[in-house]
Amino acid sequence: MNKDSYRSAAGGLAAMLLLVVFACLALTGLEEKSATFDEGNHLVRGLYPLAGKGHLLNREHPPLINLLQALPVHVTRHPEIAEATPAMHPFFFHSEKVLWGMGNDGKGMIGQARRVTVGLALILGLLVYLWARRLHGQAGGLTALCLFAFSPMMLAHGRLVTTDMGLALCLFAFFFALWNLIRRPTPRRLAVAGLCLGAALASKHLALLALPATLLVLVLAEMTGKAVLAPALGRTPVGKSLLSPLWVWLILAAMAFFVIWGVYGFEVGRIDGQGMPAPDYFSGLRQGWQSLESGRLYYLNGVISDTGWIAYFPLAFLYKTPLPVLLLLATALLLHLGGKFRVGNMMGCIALAIGCLVLAVVLKRVNLGLRYLLWVYPFLFLYLGGVARLPRWRWLLIPVLGWLVFATLGAQPDYLPYFNRAVPQQEKRLHLVDSNLDWGQDLPALARFQRERNIETVRLGYFGTADPKAYGVVAEPLPSFLRAETRLAAGALKLEGVIAVSATLLQGLYNRPPDFYAPLRKIAPTAQLGGGSILVFDFRKEIK
Repeated sequence: MNKDSYRSAAGGLAAMLLLVVFACLALTGLEEKSATFDEGNHLVRGLYPLAGKGHLLNREHPPLINLLQALPVHVTRHPEIAEATPAMHPFFFHSEKVLWGMGNDGKGMIGQARRVTVGLALILGLLVYLWARRLHGQAGGLTALCLFAFSPMMLAHGRLVTTDMGLALCLFAFFFALWNLIRRPTPRRLAVAGLCLGAALASKHLALLALPATLLVLVLAEMTGKAVLAPALGRTPVGKSLLSPLWVWLILAAMAFFVIWGVYGFEVGRIDGQGMPAPDYFSGLRQGWQSLESGRLYYLNGVISDTGWIAYFPLAFLYKTPLPVLLLLATALLLHLGGKFRVGNMMGCIALAIGCLVLAVVLKRVNLGLRYLLWVYPFLFLYLGGVARLPRWRWLLIPVLGWLVFATLGAQPDYLPYFNRAVPQQEKRLHLVDSNLDWGQDLPALARFQRERNIETVRLGYFGTADPKAYGVVAEPLPSFLRAETRLAAGALKLEGVIAVSATLLQGLYNRPPDFYAPLRKIAPTAQLGGGSILVFDFRKEIK
């Protein structure tokens, strides 16, 4: 074995080890967390089409990722589900019934589906390594993969039954395929890119932003001379032309729609009296847009707004991205501006497309969590892997990556509520809540606290859709959001007994009645559980 072969083999083994570490970190905490707010909804959405009951309950999101997550549950458990009817909306209520009220093992079903997401995350990590290695060499590939493997965002959402990790995988795979297509246009690479684009569009409607961004990339690549796309169409190139990029884009879009149609079982139906293929996809697109325009509430730095903030995602990124990654990013940007750092040929077009997608999400101000930009992180790691190519700066990677590993392992298993140390850890809820901190994931932590403190019953204000009893919590329900307890006549909150309240409700977001838990904000909590997602207030005279 020559020197290059040895290095390649050693690099491959190191990459495999990093992926194994990621899998272990994701799986070891998987059973320690209760079903988050959206997980039951996504899982049951996938179960209905698999059981032959149609896509009626799966319209707000395309079904591909939910189908994959639900497949092992459907095959091995055959859970009991009711016939789908329009009366089941809002679907959150019905998904709760399927998981916790029809004799099904909700905990086991969620855990099984979560393992599918871990598998998707591992595929994404492998793609990050392969693309970064192509751009920056073996050291760059391993650097990017290490950033991925020890990313709290990747670990948090890489084990949840949602569409966020699936979208991140499919978008990254598509842009990787697009990059390969631009570098050497062939019909085969065009077909691969079209399939990846279809998978992305069938994962989440957010991926529709990739369509105009793709056209921009193709036109720029052709007009700047970085690519001649005619060979992808089986033609002999003759100078620069806008027709080749347009034809390539149309073929990509057509293939992508064919994938979407296939995911919906090649159904044909009607919308508003007009016959069309994949009617449930277009109905879902309209439903998703209406949902975005339906008057949501958002939270940032102690303020609740119904319009959101352009600064939300930049601030959330600064709060929740580990400090060593921010340091490495600042270094890379400074070197880039100084002309000492390049990311490779044709990556400028891809970077511009990613920037346009990010800008669209930021300007839309759907401030429901940094998870809406989860798909950006793999591209960030891809970019930062380039620091490994700079001999004078490569030394920085050792302390930075060591710092990242230390910070991430210290947060195990509380990756969802991770904030970097620039934010006082007892004050996370003052900056962000909802899926950034408290998504209903810490019922097991509350059950342990209840047992250890010999608390017979807690008065629970829970922001989530899981059943507290299924996780061992004995509770008297207090007002919450999208739960039956919401309809209770509460009056004023009585400061007695042991009160456990989710951080999202404590800060006043989604409360019915409004600001019901405001008196607790003036009191120091007895304990903060699960990284600050649930706060406990013990008003008993004798605290045991």
